[in-house]
Amino acid sequence: MSNVITEEKKEQKLLVKDKIAVCKSDTDFYIKRLSGEALHNIASEVPFRHEGFCISILTSGDMEQYVDFDRQMVTGPAITMLERGQIHQQIFGEGCELIHIYFKPEFLVTETQCLLSCWGCMFRSAVIRMDEEQLKEVLAYCRLLISEFRQARPRKDAVLRSLLSALIIACSRIAMPEPMPMKNEDTLPQGLVLQFKMLVDKHFRDKVQVADYAEMLYITAGHLNDSVKGVFGRNAKGVIDEKRIMEAKRLLYLRNYSVKEIAYELNFEDDAYFNRFFKKHTNMTPVFFQKQIREKYN
Repeated sequence: MSNVITEEKKEQKLLVKDKIAVCKSDTDFYIKRLSGEALHNIASEVPFRHEGFCISILTSGDMEQYVDFDRQMVTGPAITMLERGQIHQQIFGEGCELIHIYFKPEFLVTETQCLLSCWGCMFRSAVIRMDEEQLKEVLAYCRLLISEFRQARPRKDAVLRSLLSALIIACSRIAMPEPMPMKNEDTLPQGLVLQFKMLVDKHFRDKVQVADYAEMLYITAGHLNDSVKGVFGRNAKGVIDEKRIMEAKRLLYLRNYSVKEIAYELNFEDDAYFNRFFKKHTNMTPVFFQKQIREKYN
């Protein structure tokens, strides 16, 4: 254990010296323990997003977090779960200690990839509160991950994948001690809804009708709607539209694109239709939202 602590101290010095960013896009997995000046050096001045998932275990202290434009105050011990593509920013208070894990979905074992296709089903919230016993359990997995990550051993990736999957399942168990209840469980299999969610995440730009997804899943649109409503409480079209609206908001905030260019990227017929669609779901125009959100965060 003393060797691990020594290595962590060395890593902290390197982080302070080189100001290494936490979220890299050129790696499939990494884990870092951060505190003090090293932690403040990786804090971003404005919200951003990246290609993978993030799990941050706040062992002590307080931080302010913005996730897709929602502000959250987090007090340790707690876990924050960030889905791929989410816009986020973390501002750390004094005395914060954090274990930060970043991974791309393809790094996970297949079974866990399927689970993460319904991130909201597993975690419901971006912040998971913990008691001391739950913190001990999570830290036990983190110590194993850190130790394996730092060593050059045969089949290292296979061990990391298994440990990461175990950690994710442990976090979901803390977030939801009882599995999400489902209506009419015999006729509305959760696996079908997870497949639908995976397809929406992949195809929401070019496939916007429920019938498109029902065809890919070899079921009727009505059966798909009933199944999705049994899990999410809203129909399949609502899930598709929600995904398109959130991506539109992210693009309006992040990119210096015109509304017309964003409408084209999201495969709307034209910018007029995009304007009507956005206003219907948000009660504001894309231009007004873009101006408002940039003034708030920049």
